[in-house]
Amino acid sequence: MSALRWQSLQLPDLDREYMVALSQYTWSTHVATPWRLSLRRHLQAHLRAAHGLLGYSIWTELRRKRFYILAVWDSEQALINFGDPIPQPFIGLAPRGANTPAWTISWRITSELYPPTWHDAFAKATVEFPGKLVPWVDLPPPVVRK
Repeated sequence: MSALRWQSLQLPDLDREYMVALSQYTWSTHVATPWRLSLRRHLQAHLRAAHGLLGYSIWTELRRKRFYILAVWDSEQALINFGDPIPQPFIGLAPRGANTPAWTISWRITSELYPPTWHDAFAKATVEFPGKLVPWVDLPPPVVRK
């Protein structure tokens, strides 16, 4: 259970809105250790190559067989164009269902709220999907915005 520190690829413009997406991915089969260990590296490479991505973080819960991607996009179209988060050559190695999100939510933020926090994202997920498991207990302390 660990979160990758926020990775900014671009700085947001002032007084502009951006799309935020939080997706949960799960897999139900036993996953080979090499696949689990290389998952984050492959996801990072794929995300860095995405057009219109401002920044992202990845939260992995290997024991619970799920991971989350929190990302900020410059437009809704950029988010739609991104497609599957698992790179095409890697899909053959992925367990069944790992490249299809169990759920995804998206919302808009202004540049003042960039980067979004895991607390804010999981709070939205809890409202949007009541009863779904989200890793509240493992979250780092909330970020206080000035």
